[in-house]
Amino acid sequence: MGRALGSAIETESWADLLFSTGKLDFKRLMRCESQTVPCLGLSIVRYNVGGVGYEKDGEQVSSKCQHWFRKIEGFVPERPEASWKFEWSRDSEQRSFLFLARRRGVSIVELYFNAPMWWMTDSSSSFGGRLVEHERDSFAWYIAMVAKHFHDEWDVPVKSVSPFNEPSSGFWRWPHDQEGCLISIDEQIDIIRRLTDKLLGCQLKDKVLIAASEENFVEQALQSCDKLQKLQEDGLVGRCNMHSYSGLDPLREADHPGKRRALRNAVARDGLNIWMLEHGTGDLTGLGLAQTILEDLNFLNTTAWCYWQPVEHRSSWGLVEADFGDGPGEKSVQAIKPPSANYYILAHFSKYIRPGALMMDCSESWAVAFSSPHSLVLVFLNSSHSRTMKVCLPATFAILKVKEAVMTQPLGKQFFRDWTCTWQRQGYSFELSAEMENHSLCSVLLGR
Repeated sequence: MGRALGSAIETESWADLLFSTGKLDFKRLMRCESQTVPCLGLSIVRYNVGGVGYEKDGEQVSSKCQHWFRKIEGFVPERPEASWKFEWSRDSEQRSFLFLARRRGVSIVELYFNAPMWWMTDSSSSFGGRLVEHERDSFAWYIAMVAKHFHDEWDVPVKSVSPFNEPSSGFWRWPHDQEGCLISIDEQIDIIRRLTDKLLGCQLKDKVLIAASEENFVEQALQSCDKLQKLQEDGLVGRCNMHSYSGLDPLREADHPGKRRALRNAVARDGLNIWMLEHGTGDLTGLGLAQTILEDLNFLNTTAWCYWQPVEHRSSWGLVEADFGDGPGEKSVQAIKPPSANYYILAHFSKYIRPGALMMDCSESWAVAFSSPHSLVLVFLNSSHSRTMKVCLPATFAILKVKEAVMTQPLGKQFFRDWTCTWQRQGYSFELSAEMENHSLCSVLLGR
């Protein structure tokens, strides 16, 4: 996505849509009548550090990868002979889009690596295979040097590096349609130790943490967390990253009862937190996405939640479907459909739950509440028939008033409508109530 949007004529508009907090007329991105949509206000950028070279000199090209924007240019494109040759001008489109996000206030950046450079793998490709044993040190060095260059030369606030992407899932066998690599837990432990030394040598050890292992299944995340415990205790792993899938299906609490809480407890044991960093769905109702986010917040207590690709090429997997064209270069990248219901569902969370907000304990899994010094945000889901839904809060919030309330009912094609809520004292507590349409989501901002 970053390569395509960073090379588009409309790149500023795409950056506004994703990273600004106001509103945007969607006709800037699609040939349509004037249509005002809420911008998402995303606050984290995950930069995909690729492993593709020049596709020559022994590099294997995957026949399953049909799209140019999935070939992410790596910074050491040729197999080193006597010394490494970094080419920092590569991947300019994605980097350009990163800088646009930075200008819109994004201050949290993570570098993630779907695969090592192609010449580090047994398939001579970043599109599936395994990391060659004698290249583990090279991979660790590559990660550290990329992080150092971003941090020192491009003034990018790299908070973390994620060296592995679904490494235990078994998906990433050669040839694949996107970058990936199989890396066993023992290999991960070795690489993390080497990477720690490299970051220390680059004077980044106290600035950039290592996140692991970004597994697909919650059970895999639990197993990896247990095996990485010594590294976590010693401060070599600074965060647990994970994905909210069960294969290609959404992670559902009903299908994996108690697993989220078990992972949450295992991570808290070592003083770490959890970022949920990948989820996508072709379910266009939006209700499944709302359920996933609420379950991840309530049962995992995640401190960050990210969507996989907000904009996708001719695919409903994204929040906005666009046409990325046949190759990079200054060209038009326009949406081919208005934002999906999933877009508005995510906006209910991303626009109102802002960085620094503290999650409050909630007795119901259909609701979340976040507090800031002078405000309170509630998001709640009605997955049933039309009814009145109520949330009780301590009397300490009596000084607050309803500032904003919006409702989305995907099945009725009502998106981000202004809504009315009632905020009143009930005994020793205060009660927020709303008349909810069937199968709808409501976000409420309370402030002074």
